[in-house]
Amino acid sequence: MIFFESIKLYFLNTFNVKGRTRRAHYNYALLTFGYLSFGLHFSFLDLDEFKIFASEHPVYLLLLFLLFIPSFTLIIRRMHDIGVNAWAMLFVLIPFLGEFIMINLMWALPYEGRNKWGPNPLDELEKDSDQPEKNAESIWTKKETVNTEKSDENYNNEMEEELQKVEDMYKKKTITSAERKKMRNKILNID
Repeated sequence: MIFFESIKLYFLNTFNVKGRTRRAHYNYALLTFGYLSFGLHFSFLDLDEFKIFASEHPVYLLLLFLLFIPSFTLIIRRMHDIGVNAWAMLFVLIPFLGEFIMINLMWALPYEGRNKWGPNPLDELEKDSDQPEKNAESIWTKKETVNTEKSDENYNNEMEEELQKVEDMYKKKTITSAERKKMRNKILNID
C-alpha cells in the first residue's frame, strides 16, 4: 500500500520543494526509479559492438529528464525532513561523498516534531488515524457525551440549535472567529 502511495506522491509533488517527505516514501520512490533508470540504461546496450549508447538515445534522455525533476525535489523534501537545509544538496555532486549522503538520507531519522519546513509527516499520519473525520456530516451526528436524561435525538437537536445560534452570532459579527471556534468546540465537547 505505501509503495503505490510513494510512487503517486513522487509524481504529484514533482515541483514541490516545500514541506517534508517521510523516509519510506523517499526509499520506495528513489529505489524504484533508480532501478528503472539502471534497467533502461542497459536496455539500450548494443551487444554486437559491446558499447553503451544509452546516453545518445533520445527516449532514454527524455525518461531520465522526466525522472530527474521529481527526484531532485524529493531529495530536497527529505533533507527538510531530517532538518537540513536544501543547499546541502550541493554536497551530493562530490564524487563518493554524494553517494554516502544519498544512502544516509535513506536511513536518517526524521527531525522530531515540527521544524521550520513543517510538521513531521509521520506525526500527521498518526494524528489522522487516531482522530475521527471532522467533516460537516460527522460533526452534526457526533455523540460525544450523551446525557442519560435526554434521548439521542433530543441531544442532537439541542446541539444543532446551539450551533446555529453561534453561527447566527458570527454572521451578525457579534463574535469573532476565535470566539466562534471556542464556542463550537465547547458545544461539541472537543478539547
